[in-house]
Amino acid sequence: MCKPESLVARVLKARYFPHSSFLDSKLGHNPSYFWRSLWTSRNILLNGCRWRIGDGKKVRVMQHPSLRSIQSSLMQSPQKQEVFDMVVNGLMV
Repeated sequence: MCKPESLVARVLKARYFPHSSFLDSKLGHNPSYFWRSLWTSRNILLNGCRWRIGDGKKVRVMQHPSLRSIQSSLMQSPQKQEVFDMVVNGLMV
């Protein structure tokens, strides 16, 4: 999570969660012992992790989950085309 550009992070992402983040990943079919062990620690991270926005230049307002819940991790609201690609930095004063 801290070094997503590392080789091991890129391999795990490509193999086990290519279309989501580690926190949103599924165990999958026939996981390796390493992945099963790592994935089990995910619950500990979910209970203790906080997301830092930083300068907000890479976080999209309408595409990133802002609330983690069982039903839906994305907030439901009407979206205008011009706000769909807006980043959090555009909301900061």
